[in-house]
Amino acid sequence: MAAIPHAEPLPAAAEPPARESEPRTVWRPSGLRLLAPGEVRASRVLGVALAAMATLFAIDAASGDTLRLQALYVFPLALAAIHTRSVEAGVAFAVALLCQALTVVAFDGPAVEVASDLAIAAASSTLTLALARGLRANFLAATRLASTDSLTGLNNRRSFLRSVEAEISRQRRYGGVFAIAMLDLDEFKRLNDTRGHPAGDRALEHVAGVLRAHSRASDTIARLGGDEFAVLMPNTGAMDGARHCAELAGKVASGLAAAGL
Repeated sequence: MAAIPHAEPLPAAAEPPARESEPRTVWRPSGLRLLAPGEVRASRVLGVALAAMATLFAIDAASGDTLRLQALYVFPLALAAIHTRSVEAGVAFAVALLCQALTVVAFDGPAVEVASDLAIAAASSTLTLALARGLRANFLAATRLASTDSLTGLNNRRSFLRSVEAEISRQRRYGGVFAIAMLDLDEFKRLNDTRGHPAGDRALEHVAGVLRAHSRASDTIARLGGDEFAVLMPNTGAMDGARHCAELAGKVASGLAAAGL
């Protein structure tokens, strides 16, 4: 029993309604935004972090032995490590370590004290960098899991609707057209019932592979749930969208037949 693809283009004239369980925007307190990678522009964060380090260095240099601010370098360093890529985070780490080293050496204290301060500065900066990068990696991984379908690796429904809303906003501002293709497998339930769920999973994975192989980099592909898939195609009119939708249905059908699904 083969799963038969059914595809149809949808006009993009109407904005999809928002469900009560899926709010359009998520409000975060400003403190939480500082701990969420992507919430603040990376270049801005790096600039603020480097400026803060320079300020701390200037105050340390001007105050001499009366004021020690080395412990405060962990805050701008952590901020940069959370919001920037590895290269920029490395730059922030090097600057923080250099500023602390220059400050410690400038105090001209006993050799043992200088060595101890340098070791503490290196250890605290390294630990801060490691913890902040771990926080960033965990947050990004959780974000990917929340927006990705676990079986196919495509965008999930929530992520797809966000992409549609962003495209509608862009179209309202700059004009243009876009199309949405919807595809489902008409005999998918029968395939599951007669061949088992592993066969159904293979069919879904095959559909996802076909959609990836025959979509543009600018398209957004998603599994909406069950056997339903969607493709958001920016800068695509109704005729081109309908033609591409028919091509996708044909590719999926021939691929499933060849795979015995």
